[in-house]
Amino acid sequence: MISDQITLINQTVLECLKEPSEVGIVKAFTEVGLKVLQADFGFVWLNSAESSKLELVYQSSNLTFKPHAPRRDGRNHKVIESSVPDFVTSIEKTPDAHYLKKYIKSFVIIPLTRKDTVYGTMVLCFKKEEPFSNNKRTLSVAIGNNVAQAITIKRLVSSEQEARLDSERHEAYFRALIENSYEVIILIDEKGKIIYISPSVYKVFGYKAEFVVGKKVGDFVYQQNPEKIVSYFEKILKVPEQTHVVELHYTHSDGSVCTMESTALNLLKNPNIKGIVLNVRDITEQKKAVVLREAQLLFKEEKLKNEFIANATHEFRTPLAIIKGNTELGLLEKDSTVKSMRSTLKAINIEVDHLSCLVSDMGLLTNQVKSLQSVAKREKLNLTKLITGVVKRVKVLAKDKKISVNFIKNEDMFVKGDAWFLDKLFINLLKNSITYGKQDGLVNVDITKTDTEVQVRIEDNGIGISSEDLPYIFERFYRADKARTGNESGTGLGLAIVKLVVSAHGGDVQVESSEGTGTTFVISLPLLS
Repeated sequence: MISDQITLINQTVLECLKEPSEVGIVKAFTEVGLKVLQADFGFVWLNSAESSKLELVYQSSNLTFKPHAPRRDGRNHKVIESSVPDFVTSIEKTPDAHYLKKYIKSFVIIPLTRKDTVYGTMVLCFKKEEPFSNNKRTLSVAIGNNVAQAITIKRLVSSEQEARLDSERHEAYFRALIENSYEVIILIDEKGKIIYISPSVYKVFGYKAEFVVGKKVGDFVYQQNPEKIVSYFEKILKVPEQTHVVELHYTHSDGSVCTMESTALNLLKNPNIKGIVLNVRDITEQKKAVVLREAQLLFKEEKLKNEFIANATHEFRTPLAIIKGNTELGLLEKDSTVKSMRSTLKAINIEVDHLSCLVSDMGLLTNQVKSLQSVAKREKLNLTKLITGVVKRVKVLAKDKKISVNFIKNEDMFVKGDAWFLDKLFINLLKNSITYGKQDGLVNVDITKTDTEVQVRIEDNGIGISSEDLPYIFERFYRADKARTGNESGTGLGLAIVKLVVSAHGGDVQVESSEGTGTTFVISLPLLS
């Protein structure tokens, strides 16, 4: 009877609740369908939760042919669109199914749909022509509806299980992060009472969470500056939409006073939180490291200043000795001629110029960038012409080492700047290239421009700069390793002046160097359009 067959279909729905996969569901219903419709074999096309493409997921073991994949304009898709089974009583009268006539005589395509949700189709085949009675048509509809219902339940359960597992995974991740973090999460009410504190409080502050909860957060803050704490919490309450950061001293469980950084966010109006969240981390070691680093920098600067004074003293002593020697010589010559006096005065004048230049450099380095910007002139300047003059002057210095200084001239390029300062900048760089150049060496100067700046490239094949010295060469008072630079004199002022002048002109200086192969400086200055 049809009622018994409907009951069998309904029981299959209940049994399928235990099925671990959708394939198991369609297999069970295909077998029931073959039984209640008295079909010979069948197969099922099914999509997935991830894709709407129909795939052959199940076929009877006695299926005698390979089903063709459903076409977009074929029977399977038409059945899905109509949600009504397609009963084919005779293959002979169905042109698009002629290839099946040697295997079957009739078939039915049952849509597996529920409301607007499409799952696929079930195809049940008959070796003999089947007229499909009203009962069989009713059973076919029941099979399709129940398969769709079972798959719907399966996907909902799977989705819920996946969501629960995902939630459990995230909860486990969050718990692991909270428990193993070196930061402490604290939730307090508007009066400062601790509602929750993460277990990491024991690792960071030495207190167990259960000891801390219920107490006021102020009980653990070192009461050296209570007004700072009061001000901090007033800001948190008054401006809830902002995060508030403060450094405070706190008392560790061992009695020591340490430093913490607290970041607070007022979430009192958030119904899920109803509190103020504090993210607290111990920064005691960082603060110690900063103090130590500052002390080291002060010590290093003091050492460099002492070295500078020693070098500057040496630089002053030499010209002063020459001046004194020439003066004494002039005084000893009773019958000195005008010519010999002029020669003596000329020698003295040269050394006075040297001293004046040295004093000028030292004075320049006492300026800050902003101060120099106010002093430097802002005039239209032909940088190509200025560098041409500088290169011509330094060629005299390069003769002793037979160093070739080449300027690759380009079109005239203009900047807005101070000719005197920029002249000193390029003199210092080219002197450096020559001073630390090799015998029969090479210095190339090139000037180019982009849409926004002029770039001057000075490249030599000299002794280069070590990787240890390179980060510090623009610092005031710094000189590279004396063992490397040999007997070359200098005060370590030249490159510091270069950096200062470039910065005052709104430019930039970059350097690349490899010890033993040479150095390249690139000066970038704003282009005057």
